[in-house]
Amino acid sequence: FDTWILLANPGNEEALLQLEFMPEGGALISRPLNVPANSRRTLHLNDEAPPGNISTRVVSTNGVPVVAERAMYFDYRGKKGGHASAGSTRAWYEWNFAEGYTAGDFDTWLLLANPGDEAAEVRLEFMLEGGGMVTEEVRVPPRSRFTVPVDQIEGLSSAAFSTRAVSTNDVPVVAERAMYFSYRGWDGGSCSRGATTPQREWHFAEGYTGG
Repeated sequence: FDTWILLANPGNEEALLQLEFMPEGGALISRPLNVPANSRRTLHLNDEAPPGNISTRVVSTNGVPVVAERAMYFDYRGKKGGHASAGSTRAWYEWNFAEGYTAGDFDTWLLLANPGDEAAEVRLEFMLEGGGMVTEEVRVPPRSRFTVPVDQIEGLSSAAFSTRAVSTNDVPVVAERAMYFSYRGWDGGSCSRGATTPQREWHFAEGYTGG
């Protein structure tokens, strides 16, 4: 796996950033980084932290707003590909995911980050297609990352499901879902942050069924 943190400063003033890398089960790693005005900066995360699971927090210390994305390129059990995602602008108390699948050659992971100073107690509710729910309780240490391999949870080794993650002790967290798959000869992966609340209306610009 190669992970890159991509930073854009569309403003007319230099941005002074503090980056915090939160390894799973490890010590926080922090480093400053500047992004000149009207400029892009690229940071190879593999050069900043030891191998393993890691979450990232980007803070502008001089108040200049920036845009941050994460790109990953991988060879995961023979599945080769890449994905990119914009970051979340805040930690929150609830995250919702409509997609989740573990049957066949699909692996789904729920990824939790706790950027705060207090441990988060998180209840995971997996809502099965056709009805039923599987729940799991996890604890995310402060300034840390926590990884949930969904197919290892009893009742979810071969399932289609949606997920709700709720902080039961009111410590906000960040949640994403990663999936790696082999599907009809296609190998790849995807990663998406959750929705903090259900809404009455959603729009999708993309969609294609030809070819």
